[in-house]
Amino acid sequence: MWSKMLGALAAAALVAVGAGFATGPMQLPGAPRRIADETGMRPFVPAPTFSQVQAQLRGEKADAPTPDVNAAPWARAERNSQGVRTEAREQALRALEDIARPACRRSDFEALGYYFEQRGMQERGYAASWGQAGAQFIAQAWATPEDLRIIELTREAYQAGWLAADALARPHRELMFRLIGNVKQSKLRCS
Repeated sequence: MWSKMLGALAAAALVAVGAGFATGPMQLPGAPRRIADETGMRPFVPAPTFSQVQAQLRGEKADAPTPDVNAAPWARAERNSQGVRTEAREQALRALEDIARPACRRSDFEALGYYFEQRGMQERGYAASWGQAGAQFIAQAWATPEDLRIIELTREAYQAGWLAADALARPHRELMFRLIGNVKQSKLRCS
């Protein structure tokens, strides 16, 4: 059954492509046509979006907005990243409030590790994907009052001995030390 459906879908796609070759390239109503300039080069016109092509194939008006070429390139990634940052901050703040309790729960260290893991991944990922502009954006995104509070509470917890450096994985520990600075630790209370 699936093979018949996929075969029919492939045939429909071939017919649509063939129709495009027979009638010329698909053009959205109102979109400027590519006309060669005096150098013989055609000016760049963005390709239609998938929903615009679907609407045109159905004979409908293409209502889908054209992509904003001036939008931040990381806008799509930000939809998920904002939620991750919020969750990581909440977990870290909860853990840092509880870390000084005599229980020294492993879950508190894991929550703090999660915060540094997410922060490090986003800092490296945005810089690698979008260069200096991405690095500046994500540095600003991780500089909220909550983040500054997390760094200060982490510094205090480490200094007071409630947070052992090896409670965090090496990359998270390196990021933690980069953020809290060179802090001397008193007697270790949790290991």
